[in-house]
Amino acid sequence: MGPPELQIFSSINKKKEVFKPMIDGEVGMYVCGVTPYDFSHIGHAFDVLHRYLIHLGYRVKYSRNFTDIDDKIIKRANESGDEALDLSARFNQAFLEDMAELQCAPPTHEPQVSDRIDQIKDMITKKMFTSHLSGRKLDDNRAGGGGWVSIDLRNRNPADFTLWKVRCLTDNNFFTIRDVRIAGALVTTLWRHGDSFLMCTHYRTDVNYSDRQVDNASDRVYYIYQGKKQQQALIHTLIALEKEVKDVLQQLRAKALKRAGLTEEQVQHQIEEITLARKNKKYEKSDNIRVELYAKGVALIYG
Repeated sequence: MGPPELQIFSSINKKKEVFKPMIDGEVGMYVCGVTPYDFSHIGHAFDVLHRYLIHLGYRVKYSRNFTDIDDKIIKRANESGDEALDLSARFNQAFLEDMAELQCAPPTHEPQVSDRIDQIKDMITKKMFTSHLSGRKLDDNRAGGGGWVSIDLRNRNPADFTLWKVRCLTDNNFFTIRDVRIAGALVTTLWRHGDSFLMCTHYRTDVNYSDRQVDNASDRVYYIYQGKKQQQALIHTLIALEKEVKDVLQQLRAKALKRAGLTEEQVQHQIEEITLARKNKKYEKSDNIRVELYAKGVALIYG
């Protein structure tokens, strides 16, 4: 018997999907690690998913790189009078010490970009790459004017900065973790490591980190456990009541479908037809289907 089912939000399809490893029982995970030009922040503590996969019984091959040479590092080194690699090595070590203090499980491999400059150049010249995971349009990546792409006069084209991102693929391939199923990039938020904050915000939105919010999250967890401890009988009653309510709603749903002369599969098919028509801007077709369903007692509410 393999690990239990796990659902993960896909940044390609923009929805939660059942996670299926390329190799049964094994997961390859790559995380774009720190650019060490300064000390770490709490968002670097990417650890929950790694531990949870192990908890589920997967054998995890986890690679997290160090981008130890980068424009930000060179700029900071010029300001401080340090050598760029000396500066990044110092902050690399500080990062590892911080992660150890936080008891984050170490990755399987920790490659450094500076060790693979030649491989990066070779990969750029030999292969073509497309960016599928960002979910951004090229038009949004306008140079200057508040866009995501800053202007660097050393680039032949403003989009050339993306070539440096090939370092992640190079670091990954170097350690033959070619069956990568999960790729992550570090952000300055707590959504990967802030389980307690899920009670007051959506898990894929940015979270403002402060001591007050940590205290509030801690209080919420405390009250949950206290309530669970003191009201066991009431909790079991509410669970049983919820099950009864779901059963009644399911019976009402079945009666409504029978009265309309429809099956659940037919309704779902019609909903998919509406979604496709709206996506293709065929609004008249989608409205006709919606009116047809409404005439049979099925009202659709768009979120």
